[in-house]
Amino acid sequence: MRKSCIYDADAGLGGGVYHWQSVAAADEWHGADWHQLVRDLYGSDSVVRRFEVLIVADNEQDKTITF
Repeated sequence: MRKSCIYDADAGLGGGVYHWQSVAAADEWHGADWHQLVRDLYGSDSVVRRFEVLIVADNEQDKTITF
């Protein structure tokens, strides 16, 4: 799993972009306990949106991965 942290200061909005190996792994992590943790830490409900990754350009590894 890889995570990128994101933040928009003007909107006061932050979050994370997770790169999971599978939908099952994402579902396991982002279960009811995780949603409650976010609510407890930040005082608001989490919103999960899913996107399909089409390509990863990894400059550190000097490789491109397509799906």
